[in-house]
Amino acid sequence: MECISVLLATKSEASRTLLKSGLTEWGYQVTPAADGEAAYKLSQATHFDICILDWELPGMSGFEICRRLRTSHEEPLSFVILVASEAQVETVLQDAQNEASANGYIMEPIDLRNLRHRLAGLAQIIIFRRDARTDSVKKIDWTGGPAFS
Repeated sequence: MECISVLLATKSEASRTLLKSGLTEWGYQVTPAADGEAAYKLSQATHFDICILDWELPGMSGFEICRRLRTSHEEPLSFVILVASEAQVETVLQDAQNEASANGYIMEPIDLRNLRHRLAGLAQIIIFRRDARTDSVKKIDWTGGPAFS
């Protein structure tokens, strides 16, 4: 099974635990972080395919981590999804997509079905990046995580 790695950084331990459980169940390899500094250090030590970052993290915001990831010019770039409250969405849309180049956002409370489908789409892109050979096309189970033929 090909593994998709996810850096998960949320300010809420309950949210982090719930998301980690779901992501692991869906077949992703999850590394949690409780604050922005820890998340950024992890992102420098290891490449993650996907980073799910809370907009407001202690120590360093998800926005700042995303901005730093984008300016590091390391290939392949991680996909970044920012988690924001409804009140933060306008700021996220304006700042994250223009300055930090986040790939998207999800609103709190997180709709797990929506997240699962978004991640499945990103996983498909990641897998195709890894295996550019057209004779071995891999498929994604659209109900969730990676499925391979």
